Amino acid sequence: MLVTLLATITGANLFTEPYLLTGGGGPDGASTSPVFLMYQKGILQGNPDVAAALGVVLVIGVLLIALIQKRLVGGKED
Repeated sequence: MLVTLLATITGANLFTEPYLLTGGGGPDGASTSPVFLMYQKGILQGNPDVAAALGVVLVIGVLLIALIQKRLVGGKED
């Protein structure tokens, strides 16, 4: 369960690969991740309020996915 949870969190925080490999999300934003979108909105476009809102949505989304994974994968605790 820990491995799937950490893989989900790592996947949601993907920034370096799209930034370095595509230089801006690739053709038509095909490789844009949520964290890369936060960077674009907050730093490049000068909208820190939108970037903060995206960050809150990302945290809530990862928490919901973690809770669902805990229910599905988590075993019976003694």
